[in-house]
Amino acid sequence: MLSAQSQLHVSRLEPLVRRYIFSPLCLLMSAGIATFVAVFNPGLLLSDMTLQTRLLFSYVNLGLFLLVSYAAIARVLLWAYDRGWPVFFVHVATYVPLAVGNALVLEWLTSGMVTLPGSLWRTAIIVAMITISAALGLALYQAFALPSVRLDLTARKAFWFSKHPASPLMRLLPHHLRAAVVRIEAANQYSIVWTTAGQTMLRLTLKELEAMVPEGKGLRVHRSHWASFDCMAGVRFQNGNPRLLLKNGDVIPVSRAKLRLIKPHLQ
Repeated sequence: MLSAQSQLHVSRLEPLVRRYIFSPLCLLMSAGIATFVAVFNPGLLLSDMTLQTRLLFSYVNLGLFLLVSYAAIARVLLWAYDRGWPVFFVHVATYVPLAVGNALVLEWLTSGMVTLPGSLWRTAIIVAMITISAALGLALYQAFALPSVRLDLTARKAFWFSKHPASPLMRLLPHHLRAAVVRIEAANQYSIVWTTAGQTMLRLTLKELEAMVPEGKGLRVHRSHWASFDCMAGVRFQNGNPRLLLKNGDVIPVSRAKLRLIKPHLQ
């Protein structure tokens, strides 16, 4: 299940990906691959079929793969990205059930029976072609869609496992804001979270978010403010009231009762 912030990213990414899937560029590329398979019959996938039958089979499958992409691929990409899974291989795995179904149908159509070696061979050939198509598709997503929703899909994130955010709070933040938390401020039933990468608003109370921060990372310095120990710079008084100065220049209220807890962390 996607996090609330990932749901927001889906709402932005899904229309872009869907427009790309049925764009002339994608349809032309997909039709070219389907035609290549029908004409050159790699791995003897479509042996004992006429060219017309091979073309029909290839284009029907092309339609199925495009429908799967249209329905699921944006969510799959974000699901993998959100968990630190290799996006490219999850992308390919999305189509594996369809590849297995294709292999079984082809095995039955070409030999009148389904055998394990034949089915495995056809599945391997289909998955290889899916891998090539996925590489092209992911490169185009990266070029045209992902930057628009501020997702930085590096080579490591595409092909290798990334460290999953340890803090529950990190998992709620937009991907481009996942960095050290500087402070959190209550705003009625919402809270504003500042990280070293920027700020965002979450529909959670300060108390709920405070419980998600690893113990010992910071302190609720005021009824409406939490601050990271690493980001505290000093204390000053304004009209007799203490204020906490943070390293990023922000100044927030601080309870007098919390001053003794703050002082060991001031630099």
